[in-house]
Amino acid sequence: MTPDANDLCVFAIKRGDIDKRLDVPFYLPQYQQIVKRIKSCKQYSTIGDNVVFSKETTDFSEYPDGKFEYLEISGVELGSNIYKTTVTEVAQAPSRAKMKTQPGDIVISTTRPHRGAIAEIKITGIIASPGFSIIRDVDSCVDKTFLLYTMLSNVVLQQMAQRSSGGNYPAIVEDEIKKIYIPVPDYPAQQRIVKFFEESIADRAAQYQRSNEIICGFYEHISRVFGLKSEKSKKLCYAVKLKNIDGVIDAKRYASIKGTTDRLRIADMCEIVEDKINVSKLGNQVIDWIRIDDLPNQPLDIETIRTQPANEVEGAFLKYRRAIFWSHALVRPY
Repeated sequence: MTPDANDLCVFAIKRGDIDKRLDVPFYLPQYQQIVKRIKSCKQYSTIGDNVVFSKETTDFSEYPDGKFEYLEISGVELGSNIYKTTVTEVAQAPSRAKMKTQPGDIVISTTRPHRGAIAEIKITGIIASPGFSIIRDVDSCVDKTFLLYTMLSNVVLQQMAQRSSGGNYPAIVEDEIKKIYIPVPDYPAQQRIVKFFEESIADRAAQYQRSNEIICGFYEHISRVFGLKSEKSKKLCYAVKLKNIDGVIDAKRYASIKGTTDRLRIADMCEIVEDKINVSKLGNQVIDWIRIDDLPNQPLDIETIRTQPANEVEGAFLKYRRAIFWSHALVRPY
């Protein structure tokens, strides 16, 4: 993961501290400080010293009905230990989709791992994408739920970023995951931490539910004000005024809109920017840029900003003020 422009600095390290890796980002001070703080706690270890990774695969013979639950990386909600699978037919399964899981396994996305696509498997029969590493067994001195929450924390995710390699889609190999340092307090302390986390998660879920009810109530109110139906219309035959047809000839588009409803288009309320620019023309000018999938689920904040010379970033972009948006990227020139 490329550091934020504000974190760019000049630094030096001792020759004795140089590992086998020679990539500069690996030695950035912010990463080194995390490891130093963990080691200062005295009670620490590496992930590899405490877990066993599973390599178990399936030949699908245990799915007589020809269907299975498939877990893709995109099915894991970032940083939440929540996932959803898709029912997939064996005949249509991706050729490499053979990673077998069992309840209690911890799956870790190895592509852009710092985003936190990590979750504990809760049911049997799930086949995971080969883009996951799977932790099966954990040492008796480590509570597995404590390990899960630790891996979802910045303490581990930043080390995931440190140990990843690659360009726009950095990835981490299993051997590098094993080298990540984690704090390992005594077992009772781990259980107290787990209890605190689970209470906090339950509280957050309750607050989210209350907020969601308020938002849903607002949507229903708006629907009533504009005479829109919140449920699907059961009418088989209906009419729409000619003036309300906006060029798209699709019956479903007009099924729930009353012909008498006054409406505004998005274009009537805001500006749609189409100021395209080819960043390759910026030469070696340093720019900040992000991909759309660098945004969290609710795109109100930017999770990751990449800093590169413009001539290393390919594609045409949409520029607005100091920001440049692409179909899957945003760039901010200095």
